[in-house]
Amino acid sequence: MIKKIESTQHPLIKEICSLHLAKYRAKTEKFIAEGNRTIRTLVAAGIAIDTLYYVSDAHLADLLVPDHQCVMVTEHVMKKISTSVTPSGTLAVFFKPKNRTLADITSEKTGLILLDIADPGNMGTLIRTAAAVNNHTIILIGGVDPWHPRVIQASAGTIGLVTIIETTWTDIKKELSNSLCALVVSGGIAPDQLVSEKKTIFSSRQ
Repeated sequence: MIKKIESTQHPLIKEICSLHLAKYRAKTEKFIAEGNRTIRTLVAAGIAIDTLYYVSDAHLADLLVPDHQCVMVTEHVMKKISTSVTPSGTLAVFFKPKNRTLADITSEKTGLILLDIADPGNMGTLIRTAAAVNNHTIILIGGVDPWHPRVIQASAGTIGLVTIIETTWTDIKKELSNSLCALVVSGGIAPDQLVSEKKTIFSSRQ
């Protein structure tokens, strides 16, 4: 039998609301995602789901989440846990993927460094674009938490298809100095002319 929650004071609801903040996402190693498309993409990418919350009229057939991980909530509760102005009717709590390091990308041919990207929407869009062109390594230096709800939404769940690595310039220069290419406004070499058998890590900033 699927559980139902009708109170915004329920402990689980308070826990979800805490995930709106970066410090609790870091503490619990969890994040939230909203909307069927985003949730479906994350599930298909193999990101482990904790619990799916939905309002009674939400369409769940394509999400493939077992009943014991589903909780029905009222629209009032959904509005409380959602970070959207107009909640979609489905919200899921996921476990963050295992932390990765620069050593984990030694066999990768291309990657993208995002430096100090402060806007969650911009970061999510860059992640989605990278995933679309089969660039599956995203290296972050500073900027917004990649597991921010707005990053997840802007990425449309494709953050689950890439490897996220948070590091520093010091470590990048030490580990990847022979693989770096900077993106500039004009001049230089066009990206499609960079033909190389070695790793190529592109660097950009907001």
